[in-house]
Amino acid sequence: IDLVFDILEGDPVRVDSVLFERPDGSPFILGAPRDAQLRDQITLKTGERNSLTEQGRSHELLLSWLKNRGFAFAVIDDSVSLDTQAHTARLHYHFSEGPVAFVDSLLVEGNTRVNEEIITREIPLKPGQRFSQRRLSDGQRELFSLGLFRTVLTDVPDQTADTTVTVRIRLREGRPRLVSYVAGYGRQDGVSLQSDWTHRNFLGKAHTVTAGGIA
Repeated sequence: IDLVFDILEGDPVRVDSVLFERPDGSPFILGAPRDAQLRDQITLKTGERNSLTEQGRSHELLLSWLKNRGFAFAVIDDSVSLDTQAHTARLHYHFSEGPVAFVDSLLVEGNTRVNEEIITREIPLKPGQRFSQRRLSDGQRELFSLGLFRTVLTDVPDQTADTTVTVRIRLREGRPRLVSYVAGYGRQDGVSLQSDWTHRNFLGKAHTVTAGGIA
């Protein structure tokens, strides 16, 4: 069986305009300099072909822009108005930024062997500081790089949207001790065996201690 697909693409739908609005339809205004910075996050520009992929990317970039500037409870909804006759699309981004929030506390869950002070030390976001999603993500990577945890998740749990925010750090610890063996053979030395013992949370201070021997 031969299958033949006849495809008529037609004219592409291009972006006619991009609107920033609040849920009630009023314009979303942050101030002239910030408005320009916010619009720079849009990957779909006027005149370009409309793309669902780029719409989603722009949505994430806009949300990150707000959360990196303290709007921990920001919500963005987007929609598209299509003009099938003119082959144009009008993008609507509906903003509900909420208040600028400052960190109230760090909630640590899942740690049993690693001290909480060690965990909060790696988070570059302290109580009293303005919330930043970027800094919270940096802390997540720093914790994972310690080699003490199998899973590290950071987020903002459900709470009342006000000027303070509680940040949650959820962890799943790995085994702190690791034993490895390596065997080999050489013409001069013959059979050799090397063994290493590593403790990645020595004295509960997140210090790594390694001892080894060769026979």
